[in-house]
Parts: sequence; structure tokens; C-alpha cells
Amino acid sequence: MKKITTKGKSIYIIIILIAISLSSCKKPIDSEIEKPEDNSGAVSKPVGRSKGETYFEAVGPEGGVIKSPDGRIEITIPQGALTTLTEIGIEPIENTNPGGIGNGFRLTPHGQQFKKSVTVSFSYNGSESRISSEKAIQLAYQDEKGVWRCAGDVTQDAVNKKVSIKTTHFSDWSFIATMELTPSISTVALGEKVNLKAIKYIFPDTEDGLVPLGYPETGMGEPDKLDSKYIVKWTLSGPGSLTSNGNEAVYTAPTTKPANKTATVTVEINVNGKQVLLIGTIYIIEGALQLSFDDGPWTTYPAMAAKMEENKYSIGNIMLSTDQPQISVLFSSSAAKVNNTFFWDMLTGGDEATVFEYFEPGREHVYASVYQKAEHETIDSPGILTVKEETIDGKKFLTGMFVIARAGYFEISIDGDQLKTSKIVGAFKVPLSTVNIP
Repeated sequence: MKKITTKGKSIYIIIILIAISLSSCKKPIDSEIEKPEDNSGAVSKPVGRSKGETYFEAVGPEGGVIKSPDGRIEITIPQGALTTLTEIGIEPIENTNPGGIGNGFRLTPHGQQFKKSVTVSFSYNGSESRISSEKAIQLAYQDEKGVWRCAGDVTQDAVNKKVSIKTTHFSDWSFIATMELTPSISTVALGEKVNLKAIKYIFPDTEDGLVPLGYPETGMGEPDKLDSKYIVKWTLSGPGSLTSNGNEAVYTAPTTKPANKTATVTVEINVNGKQVLLIGTIYIIEGALQLSFDDGPWTTYPAMAAKMEENKYSIGNIMLSTDQPQISVLFSSSAAKVNNTFFWDMLTGGDEATVFEYFEPGREHVYASVYQKAEHETIDSPGILTVKEETIDGKKFLTGMFVIARAGYFEISIDGDQLKTSKIVGAFKVPLSTVNIP
């Protein structure tokens, strides 16, 4: 029998509750973790704190399939893996893995051992913009010393955007990048530069451990530059210029407004004859908030950002007339992931939720970073937000971009019906001010 702790709600009610709840902040959980005994580059990391309620389902000796409400993780338990009726839990947690993408998940009972291997599958559908190379994605679990270990030997389904592995134990699990071009997504103003690096997060004992899709189980640590001997070449597609030196490169944006505002940088890696292309995307911005719906033309809005108490931030457009939309992005810096990357979690983020809302003029409809997957089942949208705070000529700015792979489009009413979903891409460079709330 299923027991689901979080149910779908009216989008109108959700928006009101999120607005109210952004006045407090959770405190981190302290975790005592042993240090690893080797010097391989692997490091211990804190245990991730909870980011939502646990989904439970009872499974017996006959086996079964359990899937998280957001569709991100699925566990297939074969017949005979369990000897008694067991309550299986999936809890979203903070991803402390240095190469982690999206939330981690705590599978319970923690430490559960199975008589037969179970299959753990992660879906990365909608998160492709955060992935530098599909050949470099893997799954990892956190061991008893706090070290995240790349599990190796995954099965990848590129059509359905899924990565799976067989295991006989439960732990904290994470979807990861083993190597990437960093930053994988960035924004730049006219004439500005972006420093790029080819890096790895895994530390195998042999060179063969870097070969794509053939990783042995190995520890993970803070990012380290790939050896230049693996670099074949760097390539730029789009406006601007690129100069490279081994495992690093510098992109320079054009000084005049280009017709195409997107540049793609690719670095070709070769390890023992195996090729990997690491890709980074650069968005050229013009000092405002820019949006594109469903890969359509870009629209520019004057905008600004504000920093409030408890490290909460908001980005919004400046409404100059009533025939303009009201746009807002809310996030908390304490919820940031690797490289200042956030994931949309209006429903599961609690006090540190990352939220997007676009109210059309007249406020009868709204785009939001949630969508109805099925009747009475509303989940957070797949996608990312990247943010960087910088100072230019003594003034502070927030720069970054975001992708919402499936944003729900809702009526603002008691029922809050979803009419459709859309892909929304945004880029911004906006002045930052500090707001003191009494």
C-alpha cells in the first residue's frame, strides 16, 4: 500500500504560501563524519539535510517498483530480494557531492541489504542544460566515512534520459558529472571574458578510470583540472572569440550587439582512444532580464535584484506600465549547489525554495516553476538557475541564466487549472540592492 506524504495543491494556493514562507530560514544539520584514509583526492562531505518529506511504499517478497513523486528516481526490487514486507522510503536531500546534479536521495531503510540486486535509476530528462556531456554522467553513493563514491558500471538509456545501476544496499545516492567543462553555463556582457576549464571530480587509481562508461568504483573530491595530455582541441560556435591553452581557455564576447546571443564552446577529450566532447553554453546579455518562451525570440525587460534578510534574494522586472508582465525569481544563497547552481523546488524547498513566476498583464494567468504531471499531481519543474554576484565600477550586480524545461501555465483561480506547459529560458545582468525589512 502506498503512503504519499505530499499531495498536489492548487497553484494559486501554492503561490500564496510560498510568498508568506519566505520570511524564515532553516539551519544546517551538523554531521560527524570520518575522514578517508587515502590520499587519492577523494574527500569526505557532510551528510545532506532533508529537502522534503519521504515517500513511502510497502514492498514484500514479491517485489515491486517505487518511484519518487517528482519522477527523478525509481527503484526496481525483483522478486526474492526481500524476505518480509518492508517499508521502502525515498527522501530528497541536499546534494553534497562535489559533482552532484540536482537533489540527492536518501533510500531507506538506511543500510538495507537485499538478497538480490535492486536497480536504482535516475532520470535526467529536463536537466540536459546542466550536463556538459552525457558520456560523463554517472551515479554515486555516500559511504560510512562521508566519501561520495562513483559507483561505476551504469547502464545509460540516452533515449529516455535515464541512468541505472544494480546494487544490493541502500544509502544516499546522487546523479553526478564525473568531468565537465566549467562553467557549463555562463552569462557575459559585451566585451567581457569567461575563463573556462576542463575538470574532473573522480580520482581513479589508473588512467583507464577516466574512460567514459567504463569507470571503476572510485572516490570523488573537489574539482581538479584534467591533464592537458587528454585535450585534443577547443572549438567555438557562435559570436565572439576563443583562445585556449591545454586544459583552459578564455572566451571573449563581441563588443557590439550580435544577431545570435548564444555561443557554444566544445573541448574534445581523448582517453585511451575514447572520445568525449565537453560542452559549455555562454549567453550574451545586455544589462537587463531577457526571456525566451519555447525557443522563440528574446524579450528584454528592465529589471533589478534585491538582497533581503537571511540571504534571500529576488530578481524582478521594473513594471513601467500595466500592460507589462510581473516577473520574479526568488532564491536563497544558502541553498546553492556547486558553481552557484540552483534547482527549482517551489514544492520541496521549504523556506529556501527557488521559485519562478511570470504573471501576465491582468494577472489572470501565470507561468510558474511547477507543473501538473497528472491530475491532482503537481511537481517541481526540471531545470536550473545559475547566479553570480559581482562588483563592476563599485556597483554590485547579479548575473546568470535559468532554464525551466516545463513551466506550468495556470489560471489564477480557486481551481488553478493548468492550460499547458512551456520551456522558458532567461538570462540576466541586473543591479543589486540591499533591502532591510523591519
